[in-house]
Amino acid sequence: SASRPAASNSTRRSVLVYGWRSGETPQAQGETAPLMEEPKLLRTRSQQIACDAAAALRAQRDTFLTQGVSTASFAVGVANALLTAFVIGRTPQHYWLLHALKGLVYFPIRIHRARQQKTVPDLLELCWVANAGIVLYLLIAAANELLAGALAAPATSRRGFLIVFMLGAGPLGWSVSLLNNALIFHSVDHMASLFIHAGPFLTAWSLLGTQPATVAATY
Repeated sequence: SASRPAASNSTRRSVLVYGWRSGETPQAQGETAPLMEEPKLLRTRSQQIACDAAAALRAQRDTFLTQGVSTASFAVGVANALLTAFVIGRTPQHYWLLHALKGLVYFPIRIHRARQQKTVPDLLELCWVANAGIVLYLLIAAANELLAGALAAPATSRRGFLIVFMLGAGPLGWSVSLLNNALIFHSVDHMASLFIHAGPFLTAWSLLGTQPATVAATY
């Protein structure tokens, strides 16, 4: 008598879980036992989910590689940020030279990536053209200073410095907030974008605040 309630309870659970009609077994309905099919179904679904996740990860990896994401680029980005902070804090009067050297690195990389992505016309926008002029001005000034025997100040031309300050403290500086520039160490594109917008701004104000010759030549 004790076994009958147990069997009845088991039958009721089977009806609730598998939808069997009361008093019938799976074989009576012409069905196979769900207990044999359910593990196979779960394994199939799990394998499909795992395959989809692996495909999504591979697609994301390929996207990151296309954007230039790598361990090396991340390390260079961190070193770049630390060096910039050190120069601005310790010797701001020489930041203009660091900006000119960065231009020699970022411009070839950006041109190479633009050719790969077939976006060379994008380099004709104001930000890149203005930065090309600023970097060229700073390199010429650095050459003049080296010939003179000292790296004192690049403001040998009043008009040249006024143009650098107008662009750096004007549209290029304001575009940092307007374009939502981000310091993403492992992204070459984001670091290059931050360079062309924030770099001239820092260069203009560091020269104006630390170089007496610059102020005298300007005013």
